[in-house]
This record gives sequence, C-alpha cells and structure tokens, in this order.
Amino acid sequence: MEPNNFMKALIWLSGTIWGTNWTFVWALLPWLVVSITIAIYKSKVLDVLRLGDPIAIGFGVQIEKESRLLLLISVALAGVCVSVGGGITFLG
Repeated sequence: MEPNNFMKALIWLSGTIWGTNWTFVWALLPWLVVSITIAIYKSKVLDVLRLGDPIAIGFGVQIEKESRLLLLISVALAGVCVSVGGGITFLG
C-alpha cells in the first residue's frame, strides 16, 4: 500500500472527519434524505410500539413487518454515518 493511501485508511479507521471532504457528503446525501424521511414518517409507529406488543396489535400495527423495516432504516442511517466519519465517531 502506498504511504498516502495508508494514511487515508488510518485516518478513516481512527474515526475522524478530518480526512473527509464534501464529495463524501454529497455522495451520501440521497441515502440520508431517504432514510430520515422514512424514519420521520414511521415515528407514529414507533410511538405505538413503545406501548407494548398487545396494545400495538390492538391498534392494528403489524409488529414483525414494522420492526424489520425500522431496523433496516436504523442500520442504513448508522451505516451512512459510519462510512463518512468512521467507527469512533459513530460510537461518540
């Protein structure tokens, strides 16, 4: 590995946004917009799910389907953030 590429990889693994630029942000912006929009749209389902499974079923929420979709959205948002900032930024 060339020294310049090694330093870029080391900076990314360290979890800093110092080595990134606006190109990464613009590349990930569509993913962020779509994921955040779906998360905001599903916020009412999250409120109902917090009440418990029996009450959510009473309100007509399909628990398995909604839980999988919400998990997918949260994984997508976390993955987008980690891809730009690195692991330590995500944990912070």
